[in-house]
Amino acid sequence: NFIFRSMFLLALAVVCQSDTILQGQCETGWVSGPYPANSCYLFSVATSTWSGAQQFCRNLGGHLAILDSMDEIMWMRGVRSFYPQLQNTGQVFVGGFKESGSGQWLWKGNTTNYPILASDWGVGQPDNASPGQSCLALFSKRTDRDWGYRFDDFWCSRSIPFICEKTVPRCSAAALE
Repeated sequence: NFIFRSMFLLALAVVCQSDTILQGQCETGWVSGPYPANSCYLFSVATSTWSGAQQFCRNLGGHLAILDSMDEIMWMRGVRSFYPQLQNTGQVFVGGFKESGSGQWLWKGNTTNYPILASDWGVGQPDNASPGQSCLALFSKRTDRDWGYRFDDFWCSRSIPFICEKTVPRCSAAALE
């Protein structure tokens, strides 16, 4: 029994140190992201309102994507520019929204909301061009302005594609004990 347990823990330690497990494994259809290393992203070409998209993502165990570092923002811009089917989808929803009382832009977390600190607004954005532009979207590929894949304040009630994010568990030190 002792020998079997020792061999099992040794095998588990080797598996937990491999990059694929340490970075998490994404389900089919999800893309593994490096920021953070255990996030997976689903690029939906189906359309929904912001709240409908958030609920869709939650039903899959995630939330609308939260791009809370410049590294993650730049990675997302690169992914969208690399895949032709993601280049011209129009705007896509991510998990930011403007709080109605304060007007502050926040990320919608699973349990709490928190301020958007790293941002990549398109030129002149947010512009609140008309009422209801209280949800965060990413522009599509644009060449006429410096808007390519950058942040845009968008109408929450419009149906557009969206990006989900979820965290996959990584091996923990407790698993090795």
